[in-house]
Amino acid sequence: VDVPSFERVGVGALRAALQREGCILIDEIGKMELYSEAFREAVADVFDSGRAVLATIPVHRNPFLDGLRQRGDVKPIEITRANRDALPQQLAEMLLPPAHRPTPKGASDR
Repeated sequence: VDVPSFERVGVGALRAALQREGCILIDEIGKMELYSEAFREAVADVFDSGRAVLATIPVHRNPFLDGLRQRGDVKPIEITRANRDALPQQLAEMLLPPAHRPTPKGASDR
């Protein structure tokens, strides 16, 4: 794992996201990313920021990941074949203000 290169890009992206408005998306806090102390610190800063965060994490056990799962402000959602099609609407309802939510399929304007 090229940790210095990853930190330049990954940590920089998280720090930049904290300077913008809106939800912060982190596409996988995985095994490779956990090699970086700076990345773990940046992720903690994102979660402590009070911002809406959508992050994917693997199911395997890890002290850092377990700490994220146990936060009172985190709602883990397992993605399965049964729920994956409904997740975009569910996540939009959780993360977006009503004016920015997509209209569910089959819903009509009244």
